[in-house]
Amino acid sequence: MNFKALFSRSERLNSLRLRISPGAVTLARRAARLITTYERQAWRLFLVFQVGIVLTGGAVRLTKSGLGCPEWPDCVNGSLGPQPSQIEGVHSWIEFGNRLLTILLVLNVAYVVIAARINKRHGKLAWFQLRGLIAQIVLGGITVWTHLNPFTVAGHYLLSSILIAGIVRALHQMDEEYVAVNVKREVFTLGRVVVGITALVLIVGTFVTGSGPHAGDDKAPRYPLDAARLALFHADIVIALVVLTISLWLMLRVTKRPTPKAYLYFVGAIVLQGVIGYTQYFTGLPEVLVAIHLLGSALVWTAANFLYYSFEKESNETI
Repeated sequence: MNFKALFSRSERLNSLRLRISPGAVTLARRAARLITTYERQAWRLFLVFQVGIVLTGGAVRLTKSGLGCPEWPDCVNGSLGPQPSQIEGVHSWIEFGNRLLTILLVLNVAYVVIAARINKRHGKLAWFQLRGLIAQIVLGGITVWTHLNPFTVAGHYLLSSILIAGIVRALHQMDEEYVAVNVKREVFTLGRVVVGITALVLIVGTFVTGSGPHAGDDKAPRYPLDAARLALFHADIVIALVVLTISLWLMLRVTKRPTPKAYLYFVGAIVLQGVIGYTQYFTGLPEVLVAIHLLGSALVWTAANFLYYSFEKESNETI
């Protein structure tokens, strides 16, 4: 054994430790404390960014800029950004701007992962968001490569919805003072059904969008389905959701349980979304209303997930 080499290595390690000043250690501790202090705000901002990326993605599609950057990860062959010579013109900058927003999501997810490591909590949810964001980036590339195939476009939107659900779960776990409404099994189950039907509304909505006129590019493929009939089917599911939501309120009244704030937010969101949906249908799907409706879908889903955590079964109840 080379004792001289081991002794030399030990000296180098001790020298490195001595060079780390107490001030640097204090600074590192303050940085860690600062990161953990703003952990909840970072998750809230993450929610805003995820909802925002749904809106900006819709704006890309509605302005026919889906293939403004016809390559991925480059915008055009040999360049990450748009070039003046591109035939796509302003559409290339709209699509490129949407890609740049991903940087904010990357920074945000890095923050929550670091905070989770320091706090030693919410680690699984933070890493889930990181993996989901990577999947979003890859799926975005596949969407470009498949020339805006409606299946991959829908997948990109639904993946954002899954990540939004994960963010709401993290925010719920952080709110240690929140107390869910204690309800009977039937009310609890109905609350879960309402959230499930909301998810179904979103899924069917992607088929309506994938069959409609706003494809993101004139040459983008469409589902070979009747968009008008799909829209009516979509509306039928929304009506069923409204009926179930009213039934949930009636059951809360009958069982003399308080109505959680999340329920009121959810009702407000679906009412506004319904009004916008019918208006856009009867006015020929104007781009502005379609964009607002897309944003509304993300807000409805967010409210539904907060509603999901608003109830707990009575202690003497079993599933």
